[in-house]
Amino acid sequence: MGCVLSGLVGDARTLVDEGRIVTQNHRFTYNEAMSIKSIAESISDLAINFGEGDGSKKKPMARPYGVSLLIAGIDQYGPQLFQTGNSQK
Repeated sequence: MGCVLSGLVGDARTLVDEGRIVTQNHRFTYNEAMSIKSIAESISDLAINFGEGDGSKKKPMARPYGVSLLIAGIDQYGPQLFQTGNSQK
């Protein structure tokens, strides 16, 4: 699996580190590799839900992640390529 970025390197590191944690937890829990699609979805979910808080009116942070990622890898389904990021118009 590999990842390339466009945008803020610090934000990319945060998202990639979260992907690593989720992948390791999946490996330890189920004793199998996580699919590339599931990893990309977990990273996207974190980026989308960032700043929503715990339901109260106050949000923990004021800005979204400023990075787009291309996530590529080979898993049981073959070669995979996914894009995450902001699509602002």
